Parts: sequence; C-alpha cells; structure tokens
Amino acid sequence: MRTMQMRALLSCLVLVLVLSGCSGRTRPVSDGGGSDPFPTVVPPPQAGQGSAHDRGPGDAPDTNAAHHTDTQPPSASGNATSLTQHTLPEGLTPPQVPGDLCAGAPTAKQDTSHDARPVPYEVTFSIADDAGASSVSTEERSALLDAVRGVSLLERLADQAPDSVTGVERRLRSDEDEARNVLHSRGFYAGRVEGRLDAASSPLRVTLTLFPGPLYTVADSRVVYRAGAGHSEVADDKAGMTGVVGMVGPADAPDQTSAPDQTSATGQAADSAGACDDVPSPPFAHGTPEEGGMKGRPAGIAVPTADADSPPVPEGFPRALSDAGVAGGAPARADDILDAVARIPVFLHERGHPFAEVTGTRFEVDHAAHTLHATVTVDPGPYVLMGGLDVEGADDVSRDYVATYVGWRPGQPWDERLVERFRESLRGTGLFSGMEVVPADHDDATGCRPVMARLTYGPPRSFGGGLRYDSALGPGVLAFWEHRNLWGGGERLRLELPVWERRQEVVASFRKPFLLRPDQDFIADAWARNENSDAYDQRAGAVSASVERRISRHLWASAGGTTEGGSINDHQGPERSYSMWGVPLTIRYDGTDNLLDPHEGVRAALSTTPYTGVYHEWRSMVRSRLDASAYTALPGGRTVLALRAAAGALHGESPADIPASFRFYSGGGGSVRGYAYQSLGPRDGDVPLGGGSFGEVGLEARTRITETLGLVTFVDGGNVYEESMPRFGDGMRFGAGVGLRYYTAIGPLRFDVATPVNPREDDAPLQFYFSIGQSF
Repeated sequence: MRTMQMRALLSCLVLVLVLSGCSGRTRPVSDGGGSDPFPTVVPPPQAGQGSAHDRGPGDAPDTNAAHHTDTQPPSASGNATSLTQHTLPEGLTPPQVPGDLCAGAPTAKQDTSHDARPVPYEVTFSIADDAGASSVSTEERSALLDAVRGVSLLERLADQAPDSVTGVERRLRSDEDEARNVLHSRGFYAGRVEGRLDAASSPLRVTLTLFPGPLYTVADSRVVYRAGAGHSEVADDKAGMTGVVGMVGPADAPDQTSAPDQTSATGQAADSAGACDDVPSPPFAHGTPEEGGMKGRPAGIAVPTADADSPPVPEGFPRALSDAGVAGGAPARADDILDAVARIPVFLHERGHPFAEVTGTRFEVDHAAHTLHATVTVDPGPYVLMGGLDVEGADDVSRDYVATYVGWRPGQPWDERLVERFRESLRGTGLFSGMEVVPADHDDATGCRPVMARLTYGPPRSFGGGLRYDSALGPGVLAFWEHRNLWGGGERLRLELPVWERRQEVVASFRKPFLLRPDQDFIADAWARNENSDAYDQRAGAVSASVERRISRHLWASAGGTTEGGSINDHQGPERSYSMWGVPLTIRYDGTDNLLDPHEGVRAALSTTPYTGVYHEWRSMVRSRLDASAYTALPGGRTVLALRAAAGALHGESPADIPASFRFYSGGGGSVRGYAYQSLGPRDGDVPLGGGSFGEVGLEARTRITETLGLVTFVDGGNVYEESMPRFGDGMRFGAGVGLRYYTAIGPLRFDVATPVNPREDDAPLQFYFSIGQSF
C-alpha cells in the first residue's frame, strides 16, 4: 500500500515539474551546482551540529558530503523572474523533463506559431556588495568576472539568439552552475549565484550576480608517504627487508654539463664497475644499518598496511603544501593547490625516486572556520641510483657521440634534471625526430639502474629559403642547405646564399662537436661578399677557425684565427686592396629559455680581436664589441618585454686609416630601426664614414594575439662616434615603430615599420623591414 502511495505521489510530482519546467519559470532540482575541483567537502554546520573539527576522534568524516548551497531568494519584482530551486523528500531523485514534451506545451513566454522569432538579450555580470564581498580586492573582482565571462554560454552565444525565453533561461541555468564552479575554484566555497531575467524588457535583460562570501584559506595540510603494493616487487632485496621502499633526504644535484672523460659506447664510465656498491650511504630515513640498512643502498621505509601509521618523512622532503609553494593562510585557490600537489612528485624525481607519484588527495572544507584542509598521499617508489646509458634505435648515429651528452655519473641518486638536460642536448642536435629517455626496467650487475634512450633518427638534411626586405638594401632572398650528421658524429655543415639588391653573399659554416673532449667543439666559417652601400663598395672574402669550450651549462669561451682580404672603396679615395689577420677571443653567456624566441633569461657576448695587416701600409688594431639582452614575460604570459644594449670600440688606429668594413656603423633593421642602413654617425655629405665606437639600446614589447600571430611595439636608439669610446646619451638618435610577427616552427617571420623620433633633415619618414627571426 505504501509503495502505491509513493508511486502516486511521484507521478503527481512529475506532472507538476513537467508543467513548471515547460513554463520556463522554475529550474530543475540541483545538487548545488556542477563539478568541484576538490572531491570531498565538509558541509557547513547545521543547527545542533558542530564543524568538521568538532567531531570526536572516533567519528569518521562523511566522504560523500557535498557543498552547501543556499536556496536562492525569490524575486521581489513583478516583471523580473528569479530562478528558484525545488527540494524533494529525502531519498527521491529529480525526474527528467523530456524535451519533446516541453516542445509541445505552449506557455505564455513561448511563441507557438510556426515562424518563431529569435529572442535577443543583453547580459550583465556583477558582484554583489554583500558582507563577504567587502574583503574581495579589486583585482580579484576583475579576475572573477573575467573567469565567469570566459565560461558563460550567454556571453559566448550572444550573437545566436534562441527562439524562446525558455532558451535564454536554459543558458542562464548553465551559467549559474559554471559561475558557482568558478567561485569554488578561486576559494569562495560559501559563494552563491543569482540569475535574473526581465521578460518585460526589449531586448531581454539578463543579469548574473555573484555573492562570493568569505575567501577561504589553507589551514593545516600534510603529505603522507605510503608505498603501493605495485612497488614492493622492486624493493631493495639487498637491504634484507621484504616489501621495503627506500627514501633518502634531498641533496642538490651537481651542475654537471659534461660526461666523464672516458665513456664507452653505452655511456658507462670505464672504471664504473661496482659504482653503485661503493657510493657513500645516503641518510637513513628509517631504521639503522643493523636493522636492514646496507652501504650504498638506504634502509627503507616499511610498506605500511592499511592500518599502519605513516612512516617518518625524510629530512627535507615535503611534509605539507607549504613545502611545495602554498603556505598556510594562503587563499584556497584550486589552481595553486593542484600546482603544489604536482610539484611534490617532481621534487622526489630529482632526489632518487623517478617513479614517485601522487596516489591520493583529500580536501576538506570547514565552513565554520572558512578554511581548507588537505592530505596528499604519495607513493615514493623505489630508490634508484643512475647507471650507464643504453641506446635503442638511430643506428646512423654513433653511440659514442650520443653518450658524450651524458651529464651524470654512475652511482649518483636519480636526478630527473640531469635526464632533462640530456634530452635538451639531443634535441639541440636536430638529428632525432623522436626520443624517450626513461629508467630501464632492471638494475645492472652493480645495482645501478641504466638510463634507457629510445631514439628515432630524423632526416639529416634540410633546405629552405625566405624573402626579405630592407628600405636601404632593397628586396632580398635567403636560401640555405644543411647537413646535421655529415660523418655520423653530429658534424654540421650549413651553406647559405643571402642575396639583396645591394649586397650578395655566400656563407659556409661547419661545426665538429666534441673535439678531443666532450665539452669542446671545432668551428670553421667562410664567406665571400659583394656589397655596394652608401658607406663603401666591397668585394672581399674571409676564412676563420676556432675552438669553443663549454665552461658551464650557460657559459662558453672560444679562441681562434681569422683572415680577411679583398678590395674596398670608401668613396673618399681610390679603391684599395687590404689583407688583415686576427685572433678572435669570445666569451658568451646564454641563460634564455628559447634560442629563436626567448621569453625569459639573459644573453651576453663579449668579443675582442687583435688585428694586424696591410691597408696601403702596415696596420695594427684591437676591435671589441659587447652585446647584451634580457627578456621577461609579464603576468599572463602573453606579453614579453625585451631589452638590448650594445657597444663597440676600436683601439690602435684612427678609423680613417683602416678598411671601411672594420669601422663601426649603426642604423637599419639589425640596430636602430627608423634610420637607413649604416646611416648614423659621422658623414661626409650623404656618405656615412663610420667611426671608432658606437652605442645602441632597444626595447620591445612582444604580445601574442593568437598562437601564430603577434604584435610588437619598439623603441631603438644609438649613434656612432669618431672617438674610440662610445658616449651613451650624447647625440643619440631614436626610432620607434610597430611590427607583426608570424610564429613558425623555425622562428617568427618579422615585419616592422619604424619612423625616426629625432630625425635629421634628410632622414626618410618611414623605414620598412621584412625578415626571419626576432630583431634580437
């Protein structure tokens, strides 16, 4: 009998909800709105109940608890409609309203004619000034509204008006749920959302109001380390502890940038036998050597049973979210907390535990205290010592060549940073179209874990070209051909043919990596040039060779020899031949994050070359140049500020007594945009004379509009001086302009338009530049 009564009651309720759902004046039953970034939330205390912290130690928390959401108040306006919630008796689930039933039920708001007209609307988002909102900063208000607009159906489909008011209401219901999720994800767990529409207005006026409430903060949190059953089989049998996973305290990895001097084809040092048995013992996380510890392998942490307490945390390992970047008292924002959780296994990957992973998270919200409590469970996995290198695939590349990029020594704790540097080095060769570098699935005879590199050999040759334009040099083209593995050891040969209307060149460059030692390369360059510029006419060629050594991860130094000769006419006398020999010395630093399009970091290069030779008599001089640039991404990551400075100086000879091509010039696409090529500095009428020194500065704001299109605004400044030392700020000429960037896999295509800020009488009002790559 009771069952029949319940069925009758449910049938009546279904009919009522169908009619009300079709009318568009009510909303379906909601559980509080949408998914939540945290799986477990303690509801706010009700009458007669305490907060989460009022439970006794024997009371288990309700793991199925959901967010508490206040019922939205009814509308106080006769024309405006407030979307309210229904509540059902406990145990009953809300029935679904069939869409076709609604489609056949006419309402006062629905056009039943066959030519239904779209219902345009205007939507407004706002934050109510309730008690909790007073603590919301202006920046947070703006971020909340931007986030809600970003997920809003009403906003996204505003140009596609629905055919009825009911369609607008459906979008509004969806936006309420999404807005509530936004509030929760940004730490406003007591926040609520109210959607309203004014049916009497034309177009329909829709408002979505956020009531953030108080901002919740992170309270206590802890990181629990428990080994999973899947790792017990790879536990250290040598330690004599069944089901043991070792953990050691952190130790900063050495900044090794080169392999051991003697490396076999597998990358394992020739004297590494027994390396993993002879390394010093790491700190014991649990127990003593007598209890199972063994030299070279740490005593482990016993794998706990389901009822076991958490083992001690090794010194220096994350014990709470505050150790991973989210301090106690910080706003409980989902992105910040999840980022902190993701950093915990990364920390372990760099300190001997390459298989560490987060196996569980629990987040509890205490509505009474407005706080969030977090527990993160981590499986550290086995403690691993790095072994030699095993290589699979890429048979066309010498194994010894690949092994020279190894930056670790057998026997040291696994450090994912060194593995990533190895990957970066291999990617930099351009030889591999795919790679996977992971721990091997077994230990070697010494107890170390080999590093397995599975490589896919890519095409070693490439060719290409591009178009260029410069207001002074005219139109130009660039063609190139490159071979990146000439003899199987990563030898790189590149030929270029840059041709402008007023300058034609042939350029060849060769690099032989690992000359005599892993951190040393041999470099050779040659070029031939025919140039007719306003400063001089030149027909010449040059050859140079040098040895470059990598001092550290970001620092290089080189030394070599060069010779240049040909004929030149500086428009101040007859054409003269010249021959010069030099010893170029260079030191350079590159700490940027990208070679072609940097977003962060600093670059600097200092070169000094003593020259001697003949230019209508014997000449000797020293030519020096310094270039530096810095890059930083603004908040949001879409805009990068780039700053550069450059200076040069000649000592030993007057600029008029040396070949014109050895003097300093400024102006053009590679220096001060807005001025013609080589036009700044001393002049004889319209002829640039060059000088004994120069100084330049530049500032760019590079903004990504889309993934492939960018906008650049820039200011350049500089000048050339007769003296041997530059005078920054004295008589400098400035240019400003805008540019477009089209981003490709090989770097951005660049188009710039610039104008002189303080022009001379004969400077053109505009200069145009089209090329490949950033200006600096």
